[in-house]
Amino acid sequence: MLQRKQSLFLLLSLICALVCLCLPIGTIAPRTSMGTDLIVNNLGLKGASFSSYMGWPLYAVLVLNCALCVITIFLYKNRTLQMKFCSIQIVLYGIWYVYYIYSVLETFPVLGIFKMNWSVSLPLVSIILCAMAHKGIKNDEELVRSADRIR
Repeated sequence: MLQRKQSLFLLLSLICALVCLCLPIGTIAPRTSMGTDLIVNNLGLKGASFSSYMGWPLYAVLVLNCALCVITIFLYKNRTLQMKFCSIQIVLYGIWYVYYIYSVLETFPVLGIFKMNWSVSLPLVSIILCAMAHKGIKNDEELVRSADRIR
């Protein structure tokens, strides 16, 4: 199972998603010199008594991706379903970025000056790892099919 390179890619993708879940994805500095910075997590804002920002979609997409990644790792006997799950993960990471960009452009400027954190790049790394895993799974499937034709 884990001796296949695509399983290792999926495991690294899972680790990146988990790290992104735990780390803040940015900070919001107040426009005036008074006040403290707000820390933006995938689940919401830390340090705000009231905010209209709803970060739970970011959290939900990453948790769903983590679950799909674990399922995908253990589907090594069903390569076609494994490829579909890799594609679904890539689409979900794209949805994560779309909602993040929407939040950066629409919600965060109202609250203050937004500064992005490096952990925002981790879903992009996961996208690349899922694409590499998809390619490896596809190569395995083509190899099995060509071996079946020879017999």
